[in-house]
Amino acid sequence: MTTTKGDEFLEQAEKKLKGWGLLSNKYEDALELYSKAINIYKMNKASADVLQRTVACHNKCDSKYDAATALNEAGQMLKKMPDNIEASVRVMSESVEIFLELGKLNQAAKIEKEIGEALEEVENYADAIVHLQRAADLYESENQKTTANICLLKVAHMNASLENYEPAIELFEKSIEYAVDDRMLKFQAKEYIFKAAACRLAQITDKDQLEDFKTKYEEYKDMDVHFPDSFEAKLIDGVVEAWDKGDLRLFQQHMRDYDRIKKLDPWKMNLFLKIKSGVENVGNDLT
Repeated sequence: MTTTKGDEFLEQAEKKLKGWGLLSNKYEDALELYSKAINIYKMNKASADVLQRTVACHNKCDSKYDAATALNEAGQMLKKMPDNIEASVRVMSESVEIFLELGKLNQAAKIEKEIGEALEEVENYADAIVHLQRAADLYESENQKTTANICLLKVAHMNASLENYEPAIELFEKSIEYAVDDRMLKFQAKEYIFKAAACRLAQITDKDQLEDFKTKYEEYKDMDVHFPDSFEAKLIDGVVEAWDKGDLRLFQQHMRDYDRIKKLDPWKMNLFLKIKSGVENVGNDLT
């Protein structure tokens, strides 16, 4: 019943656009009818479709801001519906471009962040990284460093999940520097050091690389006074010892010791499984 009424408003809006009359009034009248249809359709795909139709009217009325807002609202609706992520990204990306054209960098950054997080949720990490990196760049241009860092940390985690360790390390190191310079964030520095060190360990394939790691690891320890005595540092120290000896049992013992105190989340677990394979390989070479 309500959907039928929405269809009636939609049909009236389309007729209004095809009719004669003062141009501005025609598009304004159509927008009013579209709005009534949207209110009846509520939060569903039909409502998102109507919102996209309003964009042409907003442009005819020289209201790009409203056009961008309508596209974003349509994208947000599509994002909540199963199997509509691609359509959502497309529509929201159109919104971003208009906001950028208008110089509304904060709005553009917020939408880019939401696009990235939606793609991250469906594990489309490659595309999520692009949007979150862009969001971070926009936030930094607006001097919103905390929000930019949140985006960059997500990028770092996804790069590591894709085994793109170098960009992940670079971003974790940037977060370390940001944290140690901010009294509100300084206690998070040890977590970023732990993750940067683990990413470096995951790359190691021979003893020469391990020696290079040890040098860098000493630099990490000097970056935060809280790190050297932490459980995270003890685990890294233990893993380095196991790597040096090619001792898989020693590696597993250090992992168990840490696990009794702190549980590794799935991201860290996958990273340490990669490190474990390196320890196994060096152990096989020694035998």
